[in-house]
Amino acid sequence: MLDRIFKSRGACVGGLCSLVVICAVTPFAVPAEQLNTVGTASPLVSGFVNPPDIARPAAYWCWLNGYVEVPSAIKELQQFRDNGLSGLYVFDIGARDPNKEVPAGPAFMNREWVRNLAVILGRAKQLGMEIGLITSSSWNAGGPWVTPEYGAMGLFTTQITCEGPGDYRGAIAQPDLPAAAKQHPAGLPPIYRDIAVLAIPADDVYDRPTFVFRLAPPGRHIIDHVILCNTESEDASKIGLLQRFVKGFAVYLSDTDDAPDSFRLVVQGELRPTTEPQRFDFPPTSARYVKLELLSKHDPTQPRWELGEFELYSVEGQNVVSRLSGKESRTGAALIRITSQRAASGPWSGDCIHDGVRGGAKNSWASADDPPLIIKDPTQVLDLTSHLADDGALRWHVPPGKWRVIRFGYGNTGQRLVLPSPNSAGWAIDHFNPEATDWHFKHILEPLTAELGPLNQTALKQLYVCSYELRGATWTPRLMEEFRQRRGYDLKPFLPILTGCIVKDEATTRRFIRDYETTLSDLIIVGFYGRAAEICHKHGLKLCAEAGGPGLPLHPVPVDALKAQGAIDIPRGEFWVDEHIWVVKETACAAQIYGKLIVEMEAFTSWRHWQDGPAELKPIADRALCEGTNHFTFHTAAHRPSAVGLPGWVYTAGTHFSPSIAWWPLARPWVEYLSRCSFLLQRGEPVTDVCYYYGDR
Repeated sequence: MLDRIFKSRGACVGGLCSLVVICAVTPFAVPAEQLNTVGTASPLVSGFVNPPDIARPAAYWCWLNGYVEVPSAIKELQQFRDNGLSGLYVFDIGARDPNKEVPAGPAFMNREWVRNLAVILGRAKQLGMEIGLITSSSWNAGGPWVTPEYGAMGLFTTQITCEGPGDYRGAIAQPDLPAAAKQHPAGLPPIYRDIAVLAIPADDVYDRPTFVFRLAPPGRHIIDHVILCNTESEDASKIGLLQRFVKGFAVYLSDTDDAPDSFRLVVQGELRPTTEPQRFDFPPTSARYVKLELLSKHDPTQPRWELGEFELYSVEGQNVVSRLSGKESRTGAALIRITSQRAASGPWSGDCIHDGVRGGAKNSWASADDPPLIIKDPTQVLDLTSHLADDGALRWHVPPGKWRVIRFGYGNTGQRLVLPSPNSAGWAIDHFNPEATDWHFKHILEPLTAELGPLNQTALKQLYVCSYELRGATWTPRLMEEFRQRRGYDLKPFLPILTGCIVKDEATTRRFIRDYETTLSDLIIVGFYGRAAEICHKHGLKLCAEAGGPGLPLHPVPVDALKAQGAIDIPRGEFWVDEHIWVVKETACAAQIYGKLIVEMEAFTSWRHWQDGPAELKPIADRALCEGTNHFTFHTAAHRPSAVGLPGWVYTAGTHFSPSIAWWPLARPWVEYLSRCSFLLQRGEPVTDVCYYYGDR
């Protein structure tokens, strides 16, 4: 039977026909005489009949609130092994538990927690199972040991306006940090450091807020109308009936890319001074990208712009510029460029202009009070950094004309772990800083080696890093030096671009943004993923990470996804049951490019609870296999203490796959199916017929 599969790719063994017929990227060249009978026990045949552990699935083993009852956990290990799993990833994470039923366990990586893990590792080794360990309680990388010097950093600014000629004697305030930065778990003060103080001629402003979106998957749509909604201002009673309503606007479409000369005007119009939705039609037009420009306000005396919602509809009636896909999933269109916003995230940020809500302070966009500037000659930018005193006093002779002075600094964002167990809360690290990586992994590995000795003699084989999901982390202490070294020029004169300004022209501005983003990508790949892999190797461990995505509009992941996944040992993607999140082909390509055997998937993630079994999951698995997956890790399997009834505690997201589910006694054939498919794909050699470059942003 296997002989017929590999010769014709048209036979079907155990449901493998869909894989073999469709997935023509992984042929096999094995002599027929080695495939004739199981009795000959060729490696391919014997591996198919009894897949090795490397091909068998694993699962995220959630210790909710960090709590584990060791005797019950030992029993669960046996049950997982009996049903064909080869390993588990211990996943310390908080419980969404409004009734407070789940007790709080010990802090992640403290002595009690590590001793619990040690017992588990001992039994896993006896069972021949491999254990992976998450590197923080929930995600992102971080913990209570992260001090401000190693915490995530952002870029912050304040600005004043001066007119010359004349002498200026005044102060420019230190940029304010987010409230979270002032709430370190140990009460430590946040870090703030000045970067530069720049004076910019302020006569030429770009007061036409602009938004560029990449449309919702699958990408190209036929568009025939837009809907825009003005919004009521928070202080409407103080500013008059016209509030900050937008009047004139223009919409441009591109069917190729987001370069400025690729866009074509499709509609220009005027909004009435009302919050009612207003529709504008145009001939059906094919598009992948859309640009919205705001041209005028009903009350030009208002310095700030506000807009409730921008909607762009296909001929099928789908709003293809919404960041939502369906009712809840934030996997629709991505806002890839914006010139001004009052906040980086949350209310009045750019995200709110396509969030599916047509108005209200919490769901509307607003510009910054001062519009960005057009800096036609970068040599006109004056560096006043040396004129700034420690107390914020600024003294300088102002040249003729109007000037905007911007104080740039960096400091902590205060972003915390997303859902830690109760005793494990802490800040996320600065992923761009290799010293922060060293500090973080020191607090993982030192407790482990103190309790376990050499880790390469235990069942612990991998450390695992979840997907990068930070917002606002845009700086690191050595960024200026790293930028000059990697890009070959000084970043300082171009800092105004990061506040929305245009330097010289749009092409120059775009090139700088690309250089800035590429530098951040280089730093996280080298300073976090590469450095973490080196640290793991010193202890005989491998690093598994979701290093590539899923990216915008879910998370602004600042990496070249292929290169990042090539820097680790086991690249892990993910795919969901009920969301448009599918990071499979990208992960498979990275594995092929960088010579990685395993194409690992966080598999079957969903918001569904106890609703899906093999009949529902198999078609999804088959698609993942055809796109290159060759190993599955179930998301998720929650630990269930003995006193907890069925179906037990579960993590807030499924699909649940553990001894607590009703169909667990029937699960072994499902595990064998995944294992056999994974084994064959791991043995295959990729043959690529088409090379398609999809960008590295």
